[in-house]
Amino acid sequence: MNRELWIKDIIGKVLEPEGFSYIGSDKISSEFFRKVKNSKGEVIRQIVSLQDSQYHNMIYLNLKSTRHHGYRINSFVPDCMEHGLYFETEEEYKKAIEQYASILSQYGIPFLEKIKEPILSDYFADEDMEKLFYEHEQLCKSLIKRENIKIEQWNVEQAAEFMEEKVLEVKEKSFEDVKNLLLELSALFGAVANQFHPCQWKLQETLILNCDLEFLKVKSDWNRMDISDILLSGWKEREEKRTKNNTDFCEKRDRFMNLNVTYPPIEIKKELLKKYNQVTFPYSKEEIVQLFLKSIEED
Repeated sequence: MNRELWIKDIIGKVLEPEGFSYIGSDKISSEFFRKVKNSKGEVIRQIVSLQDSQYHNMIYLNLKSTRHHGYRINSFVPDCMEHGLYFETEEEYKKAIEQYASILSQYGIPFLEKIKEPILSDYFADEDMEKLFYEHEQLCKSLIKRENIKIEQWNVEQAAEFMEEKVLEVKEKSFEDVKNLLLELSALFGAVANQFHPCQWKLQETLILNCDLEFLKVKSDWNRMDISDILLSGWKEREEKRTKNNTDFCEKRDRFMNLNVTYPPIEIKKELLKKYNQVTFPYSKEEIVQLFLKSIEED
């Protein structure tokens, strides 16, 4: 039996009764996935993976959950200071998998239940991203009518400046009060950008559900913008702090949990234009190399 089959069989016996399904391996990491709901009724995605180190004879157990950083065993196993388990032989590798199965059963499953609850207080839920995807035209029309603006006369820079101004106006309001405006502004940016570069909204599911603006005819290696996240990060400082629930079960030494830092709001116009220029950059990597080589030859 090879390593992947050991993981699928041994770890699967612990995780499958908890609703996890094995989703495959990329030869370095083998993953199990499930969807559950938290106390708010929100859909939470969780991944448990076994990952081989590329540099040492070590295997890691990673637990991930929606709106959480990644966790290793030193985060939830009492008095554990190690990030992973060492092995030398294939038999020791199998024993490490069996030890992880025991760790998951005793500590990992209860920990996964705890990290179903979000750390941050302000975030877009799945239904918000679905609203932006399915209702972006109506969101944009509502904003245009209310503000009496003519976006056909705007360029992207004017749209970004307007968006920054509107967000600054609602700095002191609660997230629930500004959430719909942020979605409207996201839709507005998509409508203006589409006048210059064909683009469409696309839902993408990872640990969270994102609604990104995808540019269709660009040469950049990255062709998407997460508009709503930029607006959220510009609306308010990112208060990455521990909730009481989180403090109760997270070790302060955990290098994945740097959550006592408050980040200042980003400059919305600057960030929007930077990302927009990146995705609409007129040259691919290959063309940049060719232009560089040509300039050398000409010199």
